[in-house]
Amino acid sequence: MEYRRNGGWASINGKICRFEQAQIPAHDRGFLYGDQMIETMLGIDGRIVSLNDHLHRLWVSVKAVNCVPGVSLSILRRECIEVYKQLSHQGKAMIRVMITRGGGVGLFAPCDQTAYRYIFVWPMDDRPPYALKCNLVIKDHLDSYKTGYYLPAVTHLLRSRHMHQSTDGLNSLHESDLIWMSPTQQILESSTANIFFVQSERLITPSHDHIFSGLTAKKVMRIAMDLGFKVKTQPVFCQELNDFSECFLTSSVRGLVPVEQVGTHTFEIGPSSVFSQINHAYQKDLS
Repeated sequence: MEYRRNGGWASINGKICRFEQAQIPAHDRGFLYGDQMIETMLGIDGRIVSLNDHLHRLWVSVKAVNCVPGVSLSILRRECIEVYKQLSHQGKAMIRVMITRGGGVGLFAPCDQTAYRYIFVWPMDDRPPYALKCNLVIKDHLDSYKTGYYLPAVTHLLRSRHMHQSTDGLNSLHESDLIWMSPTQQILESSTANIFFVQSERLITPSHDHIFSGLTAKKVMRIAMDLGFKVKTQPVFCQELNDFSECFLTSSVRGLVPVEQVGTHTFEIGPSSVFSQINHAYQKDLS
């Protein structure tokens, strides 16, 4: 799925405007230093999926870094709904909420200054996700890249490298992703999603202190158990890839995305696969 900025809307500190007209202050600390907290959500036919869960997680992050939001959680929820209602698009949409620490130049900002809040909404192309090819990358080997936004920059570099090495042409840039692993070759997660493997009708997701706990991943585990599959959280290492028959990613906006290759190991995901059964139930759960 791809989002389209044309036709998007924004809410800047509660004021709604077209996305093309949205402006942020040059001294915004999110812009200058990445001093911000974010949540990305999926909108479907006038409803924001798991809105309360996403905003609760955002609020926990805001409080954890001693940021002063300046509004209540209920007001932020209302603003998300109001800006989403501006879309004439009736399909799927991406909703991105950003809370920055406000304005100020310098490494540290006053602890009591009020945050800025931004909500952006873009319509999405309602297409089924294509199968991905993933590169395994040791995160510690990439620390030399000095960018304002570490993750997309590194991801793009690796995707571009894969594109030049591939015979698939430009499509490889969009159909590839990376998977972080530790120096001990323990698999962690993809660039922006949690990862699942299938082994003998069992659903396995990696466990590690540094893996982000995704809302969609939790929903997938619940669905899998309802379908009668065993679900296990355990360390997963690169040398174990041959033991798995299927692989897929989960994220709030992209949903469930099949993976056809990790490193040199390939997977086959057919219409009766565990992934297909879980994805079918997941789509029904969204409707």
